[in-house]
Amino acid sequence: MFEGKLKEVYKSGAAPATDRKRGVTLVVADTWDLQVTSSSGHVLLLLYSTAGTRECGRDCEQFEQNFAELAMEIERNASTKVQRSSSAVTCAKMDVDENDVPDEDSSLDDTSRPALFFKAHNEKPVRFEGPKTLQALRDFLLQSEQSGRTVPVRLQPDSTASAKTEL
Repeated sequence: MFEGKLKEVYKSGAAPATDRKRGVTLVVADTWDLQVTSSSGHVLLLLYSTAGTRECGRDCEQFEQNFAELAMEIERNASTKVQRSSSAVTCAKMDVDENDVPDEDSSLDDTSRPALFFKAHNEKPVRFEGPKTLQALRDFLLQSEQSGRTVPVRLQPDSTASAKTEL
């Protein structure tokens, strides 16, 4: 009787007036399909918990700052190109305290936050497992390119990355 007529309902924060902030696309459950699932490019997705960040403290704050810095590097790189590639990388983040993660992929269903995933177009997300330094984030992105995914990002190694504290 209801087959195909009911839509799953997810808790969703209000869609932000501006969906980009300092190179990062702000995602809510209501915009998930458009900004993550149906994206024509690749998405580097940070799932975070506002409450968890407060509990985690400086380490989580530093990780989120490193993510934002990487997003700015990617945006600067993309802005130097004449035409943005359809497989460009979008850095996005979603607060899981305010939003449910749609059930499309169980690999995103992890309780530890913050959690970073690389979702190549039409592929399953890959979780970032490593030190939470800026250089480690760059390396993760570049490894995705070398593993056969098309990631049009060329980032310069950070000579100070080894001096940064591992989180």
